[in-house]
Amino acid sequence: MNSKKERTASGRRIRVAFRVLVALLWVFVAWWYLLPHSADSVERVFCLGIFRFVGSIVFPLADAVPFSLGLVVVLLLLAGFPLLWIVRWIYIRRIGSGSHWQGLLCGPVWLLCLVPVVLTWFLLFWGAGYQRPPLDQRLGLETSPVTAAEDARLQDLLLETIRRDLSLSGKPGQRDRECALAAISRSMASMVEEWDGKPLSMPKGVKASPRGLLLAFGTTGICSPLTLEAHVDGGLPETAFVQWGSHELAHIAGICSEPEATLTGYLAGLRSSDPFARYAVALDIYCSLVQGLPDEERRKAMTALPEEALRDLQAEYDAYRDYSIEFLERLTHGAYDSYLKAQGEEEGIKSYARGTALFIFAWRAGLVTLP
Repeated sequence: MNSKKERTASGRRIRVAFRVLVALLWVFVAWWYLLPHSADSVERVFCLGIFRFVGSIVFPLADAVPFSLGLVVVLLLLAGFPLLWIVRWIYIRRIGSGSHWQGLLCGPVWLLCLVPVVLTWFLLFWGAGYQRPPLDQRLGLETSPVTAAEDARLQDLLLETIRRDLSLSGKPGQRDRECALAAISRSMASMVEEWDGKPLSMPKGVKASPRGLLLAFGTTGICSPLTLEAHVDGGLPETAFVQWGSHELAHIAGICSEPEATLTGYLAGLRSSDPFARYAVALDIYCSLVQGLPDEERRKAMTALPEEALRDLQAEYDAYRDYSIEFLERLTHGAYDSYLKAQGEEEGIKSYARGTALFIFAWRAGLVTLP
């Protein structure tokens, strides 16, 4: 009898402790999202402290697993949660301890407990970095408008880089995208350490998602903030895979902002020791630069590219055409635009375009040297 009472009391204490924990997590999440925070304190406490510590533990674990831990977590949340809800509902009815309504309410109650756990996990692993000081301020970049002469000069330098590194990177089928991304990862770790004055752990590379899984939704890559893994769609050709992999690796380096991740991926790619990495990233920057030119000038700039580079661009276009699904793409872009604005990116998806301007500012400052 006493043993039964002790178990009952112990169970009650555990339930009370769990409810207190959930309440505290809700308070933490509300405090984070509703009250302003000092960007300098976020930089000091989270970016240079908590994030570095979490990464040193999580990156080796993620590298040791050949499959995507992030995908497993998503599947468990999407499939496991409703399955457990149904099982619990059936169990309540079978033992006769509750009504249909009690079984129905299990899901919302569990969701009320799960949401603050996931949000806290997101913030402590990665998401708090949205509140760090802007990268152009941390690097002291001069951000006056780009002149036509600067734009033209940079196009010439990038074209020369593309031609030089294309000749060194091997033919399609001989290129090693894993080596290229590993070189970008090493370059990025060294570069971010220069910026922050503190060592940074980085994963060895990028994981490929099943072919078309991401492209169907109109996206090429994704960073898993809960497992700190970078993913790129396995249906992309090798050059595009490296281009988008450099961007996702920048997110894993703690760069949450989309344009800042673009800048960081560009710089790390051009500073890497791998010619294929340099070629792929230089081609990406070049295409971004000429995108804003008048039609005739843009066509002239694109025809100046080597034939092999044009074939690489066509291969990427073909992958989009083969795998993308228009209505899924619209839904995804709308949802992600809202997400970015909720995290402080006022322009939402449009902010991607600013990455190229940031690169020009960084080139001005001598953060990258082109031939």
